[in-house]
Amino acid sequence: MKLFDSKEAAAYLGVKTSTLYAYVSRGLLDSVQATDDSRRRQYRKADLDRLKQRSDAHAGESAAAAGALRWGAPSLDTAISEITPAGPSYRGRTARGLVREGYAFEQVAELLWTGTLPESPPTWPMADVRPSQRHEEPVADEERPLDRMRLALMHTEMADLARFGTTKEARLECSRRIIMALGAALVSAAPSPRDSHDEESVAARLARHLATPEEAVIRAFDTALIAVADHELNASTFATRVAASTGAGLYPCVAAGLATATGPRHGGACDRGEALIDEVLREGSARKVMLARLRRGEQTPGFGHPLYPHGDPRWKMVVSRLGPTAAPEVLDAVDELVDVADQMRLGPPTVDLALATLCRALGLPSGAAAALFALGRTAGWIAHIFEQQEQGFLLRPRAHYVGVRPLPQ
Repeated sequence: MKLFDSKEAAAYLGVKTSTLYAYVSRGLLDSVQATDDSRRRQYRKADLDRLKQRSDAHAGESAAAAGALRWGAPSLDTAISEITPAGPSYRGRTARGLVREGYAFEQVAELLWTGTLPESPPTWPMADVRPSQRHEEPVADEERPLDRMRLALMHTEMADLARFGTTKEARLECSRRIIMALGAALVSAAPSPRDSHDEESVAARLARHLATPEEAVIRAFDTALIAVADHELNASTFATRVAASTGAGLYPCVAAGLATATGPRHGGACDRGEALIDEVLREGSARKVMLARLRRGEQTPGFGHPLYPHGDPRWKMVVSRLGPTAAPEVLDAVDELVDVADQMRLGPPTVDLALATLCRALGLPSGAAAALFALGRTAGWIAHIFEQQEQGFLLRPRAHYVGVRPLPQ
């Protein structure tokens, strides 16, 4: 039986002798009396090995838990979506395949919520939006479309008595109403019961109010909404699941997602993509703009996605739908941007730049790309809210304290 003295045992464990003594006092480690000196304590190697293995395992778990919060290993079980090299899949159906087969956004949303893909596009009732939410004037700089959507959600919740319903159909009814209300806020023209287009799809309403109601444009909006409908456990989705785990209602949970999406590292990345395209159009040279940004140490948004090292498939899904109504100068500027970014090894373009390209090419107002992202992602948020409510546990991660320790009393 190999024995270590205090200094040797501490060195073997990689700790201070004071920590070694703390292990003994806490019952984590046994010591034995030295045969040649009753005042001296010794430590069995087998006991030290057991403590070392326990410490290493604990460190590994902590590291894994910390890594999971930073694009790391999966930390929750979900049956809603999966990230694959071909892009996201929804309930086992790839987003790319759903677009290729001509499904509408409403069908994909219902698939996410129920697990069943409707054979034909469902007709969702238009939202009963309060008159105070109608915005006929252009969006002011301080009032982004995404901000207006947050306001619309709050007003819609107050008017929706069905939000207290607990049946499956009541929850689906609220879900459809939420998306229709957010879409109405995005187009700055809330529909009224007298609207002759009250059976329009979400994409058709966006096309009619924001661009042109041509079939190609409608399909482009449908594709964009489907492409971003869900993406597993990103920041905004995690926020909605945390809220749902507390027992919060559907509207507050969606509000948590909308609030998170305003961040520049999430939905706000679309805003930065719009700004980058605008800068290239203004300067007339993507190379000049990118070099200037990099020399100033600034970010170049819209390139390189950590989960798609070989390219974000959603980029091509969206931009490939841009038809003859798209502004050619915008498409030329973005083509140059992508080419320069490739030469600079910044990574392939992402869906954030795709949404910014779509909105700029169709002449949508500033901030529309982030709002379009949030509108599509609301379908996924709602699915995750339902799933978290069904799982029934509180999401409460632990923190590893690294601050100043209190002084001994």
